Amino acid sequence: MTDIRLLPADEMRHVRCTHNLTIFETPHTAAVIMAWTWCISSKPSAPPAAVQAAQVRVLADAYGLDATSRYRLIDAALDRRARNARWWYSHLAGPFPRIAADQTVPGRIRWSEQEHAYTSASRKTFDTALG
Repeated sequence: MTDIRLLPADEMRHVRCTHNLTIFETPHTAAVIMAWTWCISSKPSAPPAAVQAAQVRVLADAYGLDATSRYRLIDAALDRRARNARWWYSHLAGPFPRIAADQTVPGRIRWSEQEHAYTSASRKTFDTALG
């Protein structure tokens, strides 16, 4: 297993990382990306929402997010999941060559929509943990 060290917020402001074609330079954006990609999941094998929410709180604490950024964290994760689904829908209408086979795209859309629905349904749990 790889050890992951979270950078302190003051160091994070000076780091440029790329993830999923997104460039981020702020602690808030880093926390959002990590939350929606690594902490929040509707998979049956994933821990319960309360455990996931505690993981998101650890990220928010590690990056020193203020109350406003904490409040916006789940909104941003929901927005990202919705944008992901819209991007895959538009991908089907786009020109060739495509980055994914047409038969795989509906599954990616369903996954994005499922994750959005799960995050939305678990919103109160995440907000309470981040409060």
